[in-house]
Amino acid sequence: MPSEAIEISKTAIAELKDRDPELCKAVEHVIFWDVTNSSGISVEEFKRQALKRCAHLAKIRATMRPREFK
Repeated sequence: MPSEAIEISKTAIAELKDRDPELCKAVEHVIFWDVTNSSGISVEEFKRQALKRCAHLAKIRATMRPREFK
């Protein structure tokens, strides 16, 4: 997705969250399942990869600005 489309999507989701949090949660669920189904991997593998990415980003943040991320 081009960066402009990503920004439009983020803005729309944020506005929906303010207007109707329950509907926003349902939309986020649909987006999640669409991404996992089209990625060709299982949900468990998707979660493992996400945890790995989060840990990696946490290490990077800790080395960049240790005081801000603790």
